[in-house]
Amino acid sequence: MEWNNQVMKYLLSLIFSFLILVGYSQCDNGTNYYPSSIYSPLPGSWSSASSCNWAGEVIQVEVKAGDVYQFSTCDNYGGSLASYDTQITLRDFAGTLLDFNDDAFGCTGYTSYINWTATYSGIVYVHLNEYYCMSNMTCTRVMIYRTEALTQPGPCTSNTSYTSRDFPTQASPYETIGCYYAGEYCTWNNPEDGVSYSVSSSIPTDWITITIGTFDGPIINYGNNPLVLPSAVVGQSYFIHVNIDDLCKTESSCRDLTVGRQSALPIDLISFNGEVFGGDIHPLVVIDWSVASQVNNDYYEVQRSINVEQWYTIKTVTGAGNSNTQMSYSIIDDNPLHGVSYYRLKQTDYDGQTETFFPVSIIISSEEKIIDKVINFMGQEVNENYKGMVLEIYQDGTYVKKNYE
Repeated sequence: MEWNNQVMKYLLSLIFSFLILVGYSQCDNGTNYYPSSIYSPLPGSWSSASSCNWAGEVIQVEVKAGDVYQFSTCDNYGGSLASYDTQITLRDFAGTLLDFNDDAFGCTGYTSYINWTATYSGIVYVHLNEYYCMSNMTCTRVMIYRTEALTQPGPCTSNTSYTSRDFPTQASPYETIGCYYAGEYCTWNNPEDGVSYSVSSSIPTDWITITIGTFDGPIINYGNNPLVLPSAVVGQSYFIHVNIDDLCKTESSCRDLTVGRQSALPIDLISFNGEVFGGDIHPLVVIDWSVASQVNNDYYEVQRSINVEQWYTIKTVTGAGNSNTQMSYSIIDDNPLHGVSYYRLKQTDYDGQTETFFPVSIIISSEEKIIDKVINFMGQEVNENYKGMVLEIYQDGTYVKKNYE
């Protein structure tokens, strides 16, 4: 019985010692920043934020997603050896543990070394401590080495939140956020199940990344502006990150970010009509149309055909992007075809998707009219060599005003 008690005491002491070690194995120095400024290491060489960091301080280091960073108090990595038993802890802006080392293999003494690949672009917080998460006033250089990731296009995620919004609805099919900075993300909540959404920035060259669940969660899509969030899942939150380019560069200048409900029709067409003016000799065809709303609308094309199979664009008109206001448009075909021809409207989104609408037919007489006489505005009959405004009068009694040059 006494032997069992001794064994139990021994086991309890081991467990207690283990808990102490665990409690001190991942240090947190709060916001005791030194230096106070954020350090941005250049790639390709060892450097340090300060020549004298004390245990108990936190170094703020700017990192880029995908790059590899080494942090060392070991002489074999960076050439600077701490004079005491060090610990290095990495945390993100929320205090979440990213990595930790105490007594790195291959290092002189009880010094530390971490090799870490950045999972986001932003700030990583490097906590320096003496063993058991203690503080001291001994100068130590924490050496840092940055290796750039391959520069092929990839996702860019940031830990800097701008704001949050609900996804647009069928009643209000788009939502725009103003003055969005490159290097920030916005949280989008309450999507409709199975609905796809278009994402566009007002800066055409921007690079967009979409994650799900958290700002550094699984990548849903990434690429050049504009981008599509496909088949959203109800109950999930999505995080839309904007950068200048695929190198994840940031910029503190305003841009607008628009999310549109893609399953909604890009335009709500009210009417599309064609009418002939000017008679059969020199006719003009006026095409007009009205829309109640527009979503992500880049431009319109008015197309013409003689057989409803081959279509040719005769005019292009800029769309209004996103609008809930009724708007009207018109174009003039000043060189229409005689006989029967067809006109239709084609609409193109910012993301390249198109929609065409049912055509209207126009009939212009193909009979050639015979000129009876030509008179000037003084009532004098003239010939084809006359210079100036005239009336051509035809044998059927019709006439048309022309400018003879």
